[in-house]
Amino acid sequence: MEDKFLIERLKKKDEKAFDRIYYKYIALIRYIVYDIVHDIEDTNDICQTTFTKFYQNINNYKGGNLKYYLIQIAKNEALMLLRSRNNENKYLTEKFYLDNSIIEAINSDIWLHIAKILSPEELKVFILHFAFSLSFKEIATLLNKSKTACYDLYKVGLKKVKNVVKGGK
Repeated sequence: MEDKFLIERLKKKDEKAFDRIYYKYIALIRYIVYDIVHDIEDTNDICQTTFTKFYQNINNYKGGNLKYYLIQIAKNEALMLLRSRNNENKYLTEKFYLDNSIIEAINSDIWLHIAKILSPEELKVFILHFAFSLSFKEIATLLNKSKTACYDLYKVGLKKVKNVVKGGK
């Protein structure tokens, strides 16, 4: 509901509305872009392009899920960058990689501990679900998996986390 209100204000060129949208979604967009391009400078450039395009084309926005709309712009920009590079990067357009830089970007000791006990795919689902509040349907779309597969990764990971919290291995 807040997003619809902000969009209407933004269409009237209210820059404070843009700022609220930007700060609400920048961490998620940065996470997703970095997960694709693995370069902080490219990530920053793509994030800037994403929000610039969104702002410049606000009157073309037809509604719907703003978070997913911004994610799609960012993913498209990141994938276009990768496609423009040498063939050595071609596999990155289809896969997501989770590495220590992403975990460090979250800057939390708990995520570092969780990263040690979960598989990369389980961790990715946990981060997207808990840190960025994405639904399993949204996660499934991002990871090109079924909603059930993402939920199963979450459940397996949750079981591992609960086991550690209870004192198991």
